[in-house]
Amino acid sequence: MPSTGLQELQSSCRRDPDSYRTEFLTQYGQFQALVASTELRPSMESKQLENLSSFMAHVSSAYPVEGRKVAEYHIRLLKEYGASMHHDLRRSLVKSTTIMYRKDAISIESMVPVLFQLLSVRDKELRKSISASIISSLQHANRKHRNEAVVKSLQKFMYKTIEGADVALVKRSVGLSIELFRRQIWCDEKTANVIGSAVFHPSPEVMIIAARFVLDSEQKPRGDGDENEDEGGSDDESDNDTGDGSSSKRAKEMWKVGTKSMV
Repeated sequence: MPSTGLQELQSSCRRDPDSYRTEFLTQYGQFQALVASTELRPSMESKQLENLSSFMAHVSSAYPVEGRKVAEYHIRLLKEYGASMHHDLRRSLVKSTTIMYRKDAISIESMVPVLFQLLSVRDKELRKSISASIISSLQHANRKHRNEAVVKSLQKFMYKTIEGADVALVKRSVGLSIELFRRQIWCDEKTANVIGSAVFHPSPEVMIIAARFVLDSEQKPRGDGDENEDEGGSDDESDNDTGDGSSSKRAKEMWKVGTKSMV
């Protein structure tokens, strides 16, 4: 079905789900077939799947049972084939996944680890989009209902990544932790200590990102951990940077407490 036809059907399905269920199921079957095809050749471009992915994401709340299954398909594709997938399709699936999170078709603890792993992909536009999505999703989750068990699970994942061998992911994990601290989404002592511990990381790039924050340098690190990439030079200063050093000062105080307790 042409994209204009899908947009019209999307509006109809959201307005009257029961009356358009048959039409929805037809597109759902087509979506499943395209997913199977993509699993065989993930590097191939698929505008059809891009369009159907967006359609399914936007109507997922109208058909919650199928919507959750669609979300599972997205997570599986991104987890297993995200790194080798065609860049346009990958970006589309990421966008649809974040939409389905907002529509409660997928949990944040299922979404964040999968999106985070894609931060190692050499696609600057994708990385910026994922970083912004993770931050906004965690902020949304905190505002909606802060589930401490979920928060601890996600923090454990992020902190484990900082201890990993993939320097690119370590940089972005530290950068995201810093941004989450600055926005007071994760502003506890443990987060400050984890950021501070990155000062001793063997990678100079990671060490500098953490040291700038802990020492409250005038030059703030980026939220996604990207500084000098081969894909087009240095990025502009983060739009999310408030220029306020209060969060860094609070982090230093927490870090001192934490390091003393570790002695």
